Amino acid sequence: MARGLRVVSIEDLEINFPFEPYEIQKDLMSKVIECIKTRSNGLLESPTGTGKTLSLLCAALAWQTKEKKSYRMLLKTADTQLSLQSSNAVKAVFEPPKIIYASRTHSQLTQAVLELKRSHYRTSKAVVLGSRDLLCIHEEVQRIQNSTAKIMACHAKIQRHICTYHNNVQQKKEDSIVRDATVVDIEDIVQKGRQGRFCPFFMSRELVKDADIVFMPYNYILDPKIRSSHGIDLKNSIIILDEGHNIPKLCEEAVSFEIRSSLIAMCILELTKALNEFKDKAEGEHTLGVDKDLSLQVIARLKQIFLNLETELDKIEGKEIGYLMNGEGFIEILSQCGFSTQRIPHLAAELDGVGTFLTGSNIDATGCDKFGSILRVLSSNSLAKNFGESYKVYVELELKKDIQRDFRVSELKPSKIFNFWCFNPAVGLETLSRFGPRSIILASGTLSPISFLREELMIPFPVELSNPHIICDNQLFVGVFKTGPKNVTLSSTYENRNRPEYLEDLGEVVLKMCSVVPAGILVFFPSYAVMESCTRAWREKGTMNSIQQYKKVFVEPRGSDSFKQVLQDYYAAVRNGGGCLMAVCRGKVSEGLDFTDDYGRGVILTGIPYSPAMDPKIIAKKNYLDGKVRSGSNLIINGRKWYQLEACRALNQAVGRIIRHAHDYGAILFCDTRCDDMNVQMNLSQWVVGRLKSYGRFDEGLRDLAKFFGSSLKQERKQVQLNFIQKQKEANVNYSKLPATPNIFMNDTYEDLLSLYSTGVPTEMSEGRKNDGNVKNVGSSKDQTKKPSDKSTLFEDIAANPTQKQVNFNFIVPAYSQVSLIPKKKTSKKTAEEGNSRKKIKIVSSVGKFSSLESRDHLINENEEKLTAFTSTSEFWQWVKLSLTNDNYSKFIRGIKKFKENQNSNELGEEVVACFKTQFRPQCVQGMSLFLTKEQLDQLKQTLSL
Repeated sequence: MARGLRVVSIEDLEINFPFEPYEIQKDLMSKVIECIKTRSNGLLESPTGTGKTLSLLCAALAWQTKEKKSYRMLLKTADTQLSLQSSNAVKAVFEPPKIIYASRTHSQLTQAVLELKRSHYRTSKAVVLGSRDLLCIHEEVQRIQNSTAKIMACHAKIQRHICTYHNNVQQKKEDSIVRDATVVDIEDIVQKGRQGRFCPFFMSRELVKDADIVFMPYNYILDPKIRSSHGIDLKNSIIILDEGHNIPKLCEEAVSFEIRSSLIAMCILELTKALNEFKDKAEGEHTLGVDKDLSLQVIARLKQIFLNLETELDKIEGKEIGYLMNGEGFIEILSQCGFSTQRIPHLAAELDGVGTFLTGSNIDATGCDKFGSILRVLSSNSLAKNFGESYKVYVELELKKDIQRDFRVSELKPSKIFNFWCFNPAVGLETLSRFGPRSIILASGTLSPISFLREELMIPFPVELSNPHIICDNQLFVGVFKTGPKNVTLSSTYENRNRPEYLEDLGEVVLKMCSVVPAGILVFFPSYAVMESCTRAWREKGTMNSIQQYKKVFVEPRGSDSFKQVLQDYYAAVRNGGGCLMAVCRGKVSEGLDFTDDYGRGVILTGIPYSPAMDPKIIAKKNYLDGKVRSGSNLIINGRKWYQLEACRALNQAVGRIIRHAHDYGAILFCDTRCDDMNVQMNLSQWVVGRLKSYGRFDEGLRDLAKFFGSSLKQERKQVQLNFIQKQKEANVNYSKLPATPNIFMNDTYEDLLSLYSTGVPTEMSEGRKNDGNVKNVGSSKDQTKKPSDKSTLFEDIAANPTQKQVNFNFIVPAYSQVSLIPKKKTSKKTAEEGNSRKKIKIVSSVGKFSSLESRDHLINENEEKLTAFTSTSEFWQWVKLSLTNDNYSKFIRGIKKFKENQNSNELGEEVVACFKTQFRPQCVQGMSLFLTKEQLDQLKQTLSL
């Protein structure tokens, strides 16, 4: 059995888990197995940070693995005792189901794939499906920015057989580089495609056929065209929809669409070109690229149908503009024009044929392609019950900048947009269930209220679970701050959000919280517009410069091009002392990203992200729900409550960015008085509400926040020391007496260090606060005596006077690299073992003396000459652990292990530079002299320019 692996027995199934699972993880896995065994659907809620993804994967794959073993045994029997026909029938009936794991974004899927790679089930055949934007490696096609144009260019090259990568797919799929691969993610398939000169996009489709588990974005399941083009067979499959709180909205969007006057005109123009091109080819007897079912009559009939549709839609006059039409009424118009319910599937196929024909002739077919997608939606849902009630059509004028006049046939009529909105998510999900999946499992940290979700989706979900969080009360601070430092009411309502006094006091709130919360902090705004308004006011007022004194500030960009770099810069700032990332609820930061440990010690919510109240779609959705309630429907929530719930779900997602594992800790700070309302709190996650405290005075809340982080960091520091001492005692090893040679030290000490946190928590994770809420009683009571210079004393002094001006808590409670840890000289003769267990650490702080990092670094440099050499390796490693952030500590350990293998002092020096600030490097070299040879040490000093 692999190191750290645990076997969990649930009913008659053994599940291999990377560590001893928590009870709530066992409960979640048990419900997954129940869904699969009973062929039932499930709504499974488990808060972020509780190992939800890993539990889902391990449970489903464990069941599938057992089924595959039984299936192989059954096949042996069938092959020997049954005829070929009967044997094939057995295979068709008893073949193990495929697992389909879907989430909203590729970044979320990447995290899920990483969890799979770390698990016992990493040998399962897995593939990730992606778009051409991610997978195409053709030199010309991948340079095209527009996705639709990229698809058309791809089709054209395939049809003419001039894409070498696509031509090689069938040949290369049997190569070992593809056949022997197990978990193949986006990067893997692209790399293999470049090496083997085959198309990653089409190869991933081929890999789906033999895969045990397929990862894909939601729309690959919900969109009928994408689903069919990728050959995704849902029959008897196990569908896991992670981050399932998105599903109702996405089901609505998947079956909603718009028909523009300009789109109809574009189709007419393309069909006209197709007629002319077809005539030319027919006369020249060039039949290459011509669909056998395509004819002049078919193209001419399609063109006439679109002309009819344009005429009918032009009849809709100004009185209908800005109003809603019933869905059934619009279906009638389509039917009168030739798009009858029975004909829609055939017309969609014919439009595909025209598109393929035009693309092969190097003629744009964007219009036909788009309208074909619309017809597929109508085709797959036209027979759904209550179809007419579920759709509303909102008519609006098409903006001039969006109109291409060359396309319009009826020039005298205004161009319009017919928004075909579905307000019933059950329409999309019912379509999915018709394909016969074995189970549909919706999992998320924020499904509540489950009763409303169950009624809204309207298909049976007999299996339900709502897990609590695994953390204890002392790991989380939750506060509602109703006023700011100047006693201004904090409320981000539309009427209040732009008032100068509100903006000024909100800026002071963020400033003071950044001075108290250590390391990284996230600040969420209701929208991009609100965020831009606040940051602009704070820059003009100078507040932003004041915040920069404590933490480097980053702002989430609207576009995705620079987002990755902003995120990397924020992470780097946190590692170097402190960072503040300002972002938007429902934005890129608020979902699918982990801000573990120091990357997210606090989250500030500056307002409630209500959708625009006067948006026509929001009004229509509320009216739809109110109408359902009035008609006696089973729906238990009206339009107003839904509006509230949607905003709170967005809050819950933002809150879930922190507290990412059992030993993590942090603060959730609601800075809007409306969050004190019961109507809001009843929709927040229970693990948050149960710990929430409301503050009428800002200074009271700030004092409690300071106390929370003071005790938290004191406990973390002591726990690291006590765990290390306890590990020495358990191993009965006195590391100070080990020979100071690289091999012995590395073999004995590093493995021990790396296993220090192996009880269910990855090495990279901080110990944080222990979830039993107490410091483990290890070592003598003298070891735990608080020194006058302890961080906690500094925090308690400041907490007693929270109104003190310009107190920089980042200097007091930093990431470890922000503290100068100076071993005192020995004053008495003690044994090495006594010296190690009683080592005193002096913490140098600049509070009250300096107001900038530069001044503080100067203080450290002045003290550097007082540093003495380490007397033992254990003393050195205690200093390293307390001097580095968690990430840098893990990175340094990996660097040492690599040095053990290659003995490369230059690479070791690069690791020292990457992990240690300049002023700490000489002390690090002194410690490493205990286990490096003189030659290695000289080379290291040369690399570091010491």
